Amino acid sequence: MLVKLIWVNVVVFFIMTLLPDDEIILSVPTDFQLLLKRPWTIVTHMFAHNNIFHFFSNMIFLWWVGRMYQAEVGTRRLLSMYVLGGFSGILFVLLSIPFIVYNDESATILGASSAVYAILAALATLNPDRKIVFGSVTLKTLLIVILVLNYFKNYDDNAMAMVGHYGGAFIGYFLVTQERKGRDFARWLEWIFDTVMSMIPSKTSSRNSNKWGAGKVWRKNRFANKAAAKKASNLKKAPKSDDKFNSERRESQEKLDVILDKISRHGYDHLTKEEKQFLFKQSNK
Repeated sequence: MLVKLIWVNVVVFFIMTLLPDDEIILSVPTDFQLLLKRPWTIVTHMFAHNNIFHFFSNMIFLWWVGRMYQAEVGTRRLLSMYVLGGFSGILFVLLSIPFIVYNDESATILGASSAVYAILAALATLNPDRKIVFGSVTLKTLLIVILVLNYFKNYDDNAMAMVGHYGGAFIGYFLVTQERKGRDFARWLEWIFDTVMSMIPSKTSSRNSNKWGAGKVWRKNRFANKAAAKKASNLKKAPKSDDKFNSERRESQEKLDVILDKISRHGYDHLTKEEKQFLFKQSNK
């Protein structure tokens, strides 16, 4: 999902370089009357960028934090957090217009920054003490430093971007803290994603696949199972040494601990297919 998000940004960026007045078509106008005539911009703005530096800085940051966040919560939550971060950034800007004097009141809003800030804030809320950047800086510290720098960098010249970034960071923090209390405010959006995906016909035949393209997965798993069976038969020929047995047992236990910790923090639904299979095998031992 992370790669797909980046590719959507890439495609939109190249489209913007080819079309005249494209920024106006895809970015959110701060004029409410004009916004009512261009409702699609609420979605398109979070994939649009107005220059090469703006584009690359957001994509590099998205790739960096997105990989860590997706590993924690899965692809569905990554997508919903990205979209809700974009929505929240727009909402914060529009609500702030009566209270903050912007340099250009006719400006439009675009970019993936609010979405990226949402992912970063969610990641830092999930694992505030996780150390990154050469193992010396925690995610919580990084988030605070970036938010403070964002204020001093953008308040005078680009306050609209600053407010949008804070809006994204707020929704990331809010969704994680509320989910810990049993309130999942992103579920409605993920339900929409699931419904849309269920309407897309699979490329595989209906006989060997379901709506999610299980036929392709079945073929992949069939060959994987053959390879695994062959490997298992080879292993049976020679008994394992005590060191190897203890090492494999220790690795399995460590993997199990990680999965159980993930369930306690995010729930069973956020496990990957491989993690669910591993958990099922362990429960049958």
